[in-house]
Amino acid sequence: MAAQMARGLSHVGPHIVPGPAIATDLRLSDGLTLALPPGLPSARRLHAGLYEPELTRVVDSFLQTGMTFVDIGANVGYYTLLASLRVGPTGTVFGFEPAAEVYPYLEGNIRRNAASNVVVSNLAVAEGEGMTTFTPSAFEGGFLTGVNHQPHGHLGVTPESVRVDVTSLDLFMEDRGWPPIDLVKVDVEGSEARVLAGMKRVSAKNANLRLIIELNLNALQRAGTNLHELRQLLISLGFDVGYVIEKGLTPIPLHRHLPRSGLIYNMMFTKPPR
Repeated sequence: MAAQMARGLSHVGPHIVPGPAIATDLRLSDGLTLALPPGLPSARRLHAGLYEPELTRVVDSFLQTGMTFVDIGANVGYYTLLASLRVGPTGTVFGFEPAAEVYPYLEGNIRRNAASNVVVSNLAVAEGEGMTTFTPSAFEGGFLTGVNHQPHGHLGVTPESVRVDVTSLDLFMEDRGWPPIDLVKVDVEGSEARVLAGMKRVSAKNANLRLIIELNLNALQRAGTNLHELRQLLISLGFDVGYVIEKGLTPIPLHRHLPRSGLIYNMMFTKPPR
């Protein structure tokens, strides 16, 4: 119960106690530094070393030299830079961040750390190519609000919504000659189904692909989807088991269900061995 309360507070806390009003620098392992913008909700947790510790350990322990990591919803680059260090000069990291006010920090953090194995793109990732609507939200929590190719005025578009360029993972990787991919991390505040719908060929070409998704029931509902639809998409991509990262990688076969929780949690999905 205490662990659950701590995880809940880690997400609610930033809204109660906002991030520092000034830009700050964060020193990560092995000399990496991260510039954090003023008001970043997770800044205090990052500085205290309390930011998503279970997920950080899983990503850190899984990635090895020469691997390829895809960070969809990279924000200012925390996982992008950690992955850059782990995969080394023979590996590759792709980071995607559509928010116009966040992307310069991501790009700047990659540059200041001379992370030459990282490719970042100011794109949303969904089911196809074109433009979509996006609602920024306090540097973290921005989300897609419209269906691909729909004009302003579509249900869910707010006065704060902006148009952003969008691609699918399939189209992006096809343009780059289908590099092998080991791990995809998706943190898109409810639009996970749209990402999955656009990565069918990527999944088919990578038999050992692992996928990490942040699951937030409220965000899924806002996006017009649910856990059942997400589970069916995962199964269609060849995944058969999910592991709840915040519960010590507890395995859950996908033919059963995905866990329902009022808390935000992360799961890693794997395919059956071949």
